[in-house]
Amino acid sequence: MIQQFKDKIELYAYQTIKEGKIECGDSYYYTATDDYFVCVLADGLGSGQYAHEASAAVVSVVEQHHREDVDTLMKYCNNILVQKRGAAVSIFKVYFETREFVYSCVGNIRFFLYTSNGKLTYPLPVTGYLSGKRRYFIPRDSFMSQSQNS
Repeated sequence: MIQQFKDKIELYAYQTIKEGKIECGDSYYYTATDDYFVCVLADGLGSGQYAHEASAAVVSVVEQHHREDVDTLMKYCNNILVQKRGAAVSIFKVYFETREFVYSCVGNIRFFLYTSNGKLTYPLPVTGYLSGKRRYFIPRDSFMSQSQNS
């Protein structure tokens, strides 16, 4: 699937179910407003029904609260996973007017950002996963677009 948002973001997404399973343990959600674009990717631990339940819960909470900042969204995601299997979670939010994004990740999800001039940004994730246990989230530094200063 390819989708464009307000001529500012081009999104490519692909999801598939593991062979022999009836549900996918990975879930994602994205939306754009006039002010921002937000995307969450959740990888439920393991595979099948319980992994799907965990990742779907994360996506649902971000869908309901996408207006919040990334740190708050990560806390909501962690809280929703109490008594669920757990999930690796990545959230990023792009603010169109300031041309910056905020990113946070717990777990083995890789995020690469390529600018139009070929610069690669690869923020490192925090190891582990969200499971409802108390965690402190430190969103990675905000990254400003190089073209803003050009």
